[in-house]
Amino acid sequence: MEDLYPESKGYLHGVEVVTDSGTYKPVFYEPVRLVQDIEAEFGLGSPEIAIPDLKVVPTVTPDAIHEAVAHLASSGFEGLRPV
Repeated sequence: MEDLYPESKGYLHGVEVVTDSGTYKPVFYEPVRLVQDIEAEFGLGSPEIAIPDLKVVPTVTPDAIHEAVAHLASSGFEGLRPV
């Protein structure tokens, strides 16, 4: 994962978490990158922004993502919808 999604990108998509209750596809963002993307979209004239299954993490690293997924699992994937 480190080579495919370097921390400098500040986001990670394409993660699939498969459980007995369904498959979840969270999208992980660092706070700074999320603000940058929101400002860019508004700067282009978008009236709103929606990022389904968004989860904000302090940093996008393998350890942080594994920790976030473990936390999501312990909460029953609260805030995520199965695909």
